[in-house]
Amino acid sequence: MIKNNSLKLVFGLLFILPYCKLLAVEQSPQDMVIKLIQQTESQIKTQGKEKSIVEFRKKSSRIFVINYDGMVLASPLHPEMVGTNQFNYKDASGELAVQEEIKQAQTGGGWVKGRFRMNSDSGKYACRKLYIQSMPGNYFIGSWYYYPATKKDSCPI
Repeated sequence: MIKNNSLKLVFGLLFILPYCKLLAVEQSPQDMVIKLIQQTESQIKTQGKEKSIVEFRKKSSRIFVINYDGMVLASPLHPEMVGTNQFNYKDASGELAVQEEIKQAQTGGGWVKGRFRMNSDSGKYACRKLYIQSMPGNYFIGSWYYYPATKKDSCPI
């Protein structure tokens, strides 16, 4: 009886331990952003672009949507920009930020270099790194994470 219960325990642990290890591994900010983008892409494929965008406007705190003409379709940090064309928007450093994002989307998506911005969660300035994902139909989705600046106004990655 003891031997049989011991075997059950051993086999149970062998089955559960790999999953415990997976749960204990913390995801990097980059991995979390990419996972969010993948979930968003899946949602759009399932629910459709228009319905998903309405939901992003109401509930999302980390997804933005812009078309290739520069029209902001959803923006959790700047809801006042929804419905406006930001194609010629220049950030504080003078860069045409939306054009840079569009260019990244048109070349297949990926990471855009970090920019010095106010962290909406902490209220302090930090670097914000964007990930852009091109979508069928002349638009892209994006998300971001914050990381500390190496020196004032400097975001090397």
